Formats: sequence, structure tokens, C-alpha cells
Amino acid sequence: MPMVDAVNARSRQGFRFRHRSSDDAFVVCAAEDAEVGEEVFISYGPLSNDALLLRYGYVESGNACDVFEFESLLDAVRATRTEVIAPGLSDAQYADLRARLVGAQLDTSGRLVGDDARRALEEACGGRVG
Repeated sequence: MPMVDAVNARSRQGFRFRHRSSDDAFVVCAAEDAEVGEEVFISYGPLSNDALLLRYGYVESGNACDVFEFESLLDAVRATRTEVIAPGLSDAQYADLRARLVGAQLDTSGRLVGDDARRALEEACGGRVG
């Protein structure tokens, strides 16, 4: 839709574009009231910062939909043999770590969410997780 990217956007706001088929129109729908003069935002939906940057050219600070894939990080660390993960980690221990981190996420402050995932990473790093 032309000019839609000129509207301010953020994922936390309840305003969305909808197509109304009865008269083939695009309308902005609000899930909450707005005060006169209040700035309103549309939402492109629950997207990670990677998706927002790729599709719309911006990122959001504190984006609750932003996730980080640990498996990719673990594979990169393992491949480069850095000191982040204990150099003596066996293949079985590494496989266990990967399994325990599947689905793990970071919160908006960058801390690992979930006690089991955090414990697994601490064990692999010799307790050096901040």
C-alpha cells in the first residue's frame, strides 16, 4: 500500500491496517482509545528486530518479539574453538548443552531466560556466565 511506511510503527501498539472487503478499502483499526493530539502507531505484527530491519528498515529497543538463536552461536563458538565454552567439553556434553538451550531466549536486558538453560550454559563455561 503506497505511503504506509510513512506512518510511525512499533510492535507494542494496538493500531493495525486492515483490508475491508465490503468496499475494498484499507482502514486503520485501534484496539484502544487515543487522546486528541496523541501520536498513534501502526504495528507490523509480532516481528523480531531482524525481520523489522530486513522488511521495514528499523529496529525497536526492548522488542519483546526479538529472539536470539543459541544453536547458531554455539556452533560458531565450537567451530572457532574459543575459550568461551570450556575447551575440554566432550561431544556428549556439547550435545547436552545444545539440547538444553533449544528454545532459550534472551530478555530485553540480554540475560538468558530459563533456569535450566542458564544452568547449562554456566556449567559449560565453568560458572563464568554474568
